[in-house]
Amino acid sequence: MNKILPREKLKKFGVKNLKDEELLAVIIGTGHKKENVFKLSKKIIDLFGLKNLKDVSIDTLLQVEGLGLAKASRIICAIELGRRMFSSFNNEVIRNLDDIYKILIPYTYENSEVLIAILLDGHKRLIRSEMLAKGRKNIVNVHFRDIVEVCILNNASFLILAHNHPSNNLKPSIEDLEFTKKLKQLLKHLEIELLEHIIFSRNGYIGLINGFV
Repeated sequence: MNKILPREKLKKFGVKNLKDEELLAVIIGTGHKKENVFKLSKKIIDLFGLKNLKDVSIDTLLQVEGLGLAKASRIICAIELGRRMFSSFNNEVIRNLDDIYKILIPYTYENSEVLIAILLDGHKRLIRSEMLAKGRKNIVNVHFRDIVEVCILNNASFLILAHNHPSNNLKPSIEDLEFTKKLKQLLKHLEIELLEHIIFSRNGYIGLINGFV
């Protein structure tokens, strides 16, 4: 049975069902004499890591066997386009959980748990998003004062907190629920509203305040 090509897989099942190396293979287009496009794409991801690929220069990419100027340029331009799209969220009004998840997508590739603060002004426009903590697998330690400090420094009226579950299991722990309740009460005294606490992964997201707390 012939392996389905990434472009055909994209059309049939949607882009979210493509593996990392398949996405890169679509961008690169072709391989070279020694490697097909799948092996070349996997080699690039193995060399740099998906998270670090965004910081790789075109000169560094050109040192990879099989990458000429055309292929390296496609990779660099795709990364830059994604970067510009991500930055375009600034000052946008956050209307629903889907809007929030778009901001969180770059963090879905983290292998350890991260805690993200999404800060909004009085009109629920995005001020900025910031990683507050990064812990060992399934563990993030953060003090309430760190969360309060970032809200005050950015003059935020609303806060959306988010953390990932690298296991892709979106079920909240008892600690997640208790943490959310205590933080919501604390921020209320400071006239800052915790709109939502989201658990997210590559498979999607769940909101704790509307759904559980």
